[in-house]
Amino acid sequence: MKKVSVLLLCVLTAFAACVFVPPASEVDASQKSAKNLAVVMYHNTVPDNYKASVYVIRAGSLERDLKFLKENGYRVLSASVVIDSLKNGIALPEKSVMLTFDDGYYFNKTYAMPLLEKYGFPALFAIVGEYTKFNKNNPKVSKTYTYFDFEDVTEINRSKYVEIAAHSYYLHHFGKRQGVKIKKYEDKTAYCEMLEKDTRLLEKSLLQAGVRPRVYAYPFGAYCAESEQVIKRLGYEMSLTCNEGINCVKNPENLFLLKRLNRSGTGKSVEAMFAEYGY
Repeated sequence: MKKVSVLLLCVLTAFAACVFVPPASEVDASQKSAKNLAVVMYHNTVPDNYKASVYVIRAGSLERDLKFLKENGYRVLSASVVIDSLKNGIALPEKSVMLTFDDGYYFNKTYAMPLLEKYGFPALFAIVGEYTKFNKNNPKVSKTYTYFDFEDVTEINRSKYVEIAAHSYYLHHFGKRQGVKIKKYEDKTAYCEMLEKDTRLLEKSLLQAGVRPRVYAYPFGAYCAESEQVIKRLGYEMSLTCNEGINCVKNPENLFLLKRLNRSGTGKSVEAMFAEYGY
């Protein structure tokens, strides 16, 4: 019995020696190193004397974010640079970041674009087709919540710091449907036809403005397997959600359903959010 116990002890000792459990610090470091693309989601930018909210940030707060990125070695990349790099087998640099501005607010031309130019940072502006009627020429629209029309899109697209994304034409709504997401029991063929029609309608207007979008930003971050099939079939090379987190992208397929960090005008700064995720 004693011999059996000794033999068993030897076997267990040998097995334990073969199993290496890395320290927690090394596991954390490995996980952090795998994260190589943070996508920050902004919406509207307003003067510093305006009220901030979840989707409205003051220009001064935006500038502090951009200054932090500049002074701490982050590489702010355009969506096209990210896409083309991975398509050509080029790894993204460490601390890569994308900046996005959803919904097409006109104030971003006045208060965000000059800051992007000042710091030399590109950004992605996601346009909702239906919202273009709530433009600067519409007297019924609040100045704060005015949107780009397609003439404005033509103009801002001339900037080397601006890239345009699709954000649906008529589907930026909560109701029977959540954004572009398929409804329960909805016929899949009919759904795909509906989403393709909406997307092509926006593309037609954007093409007239000189834009061929490569990125689809899901309204409210709502998506489904069928929506991904449609936008991929239509040639989109990246899709954006509102799921929170930092991305690990190694190849072009990783560029779909990217996570983003919503930069609330009343919430955490980019510096604080990055610290929270160890980025």
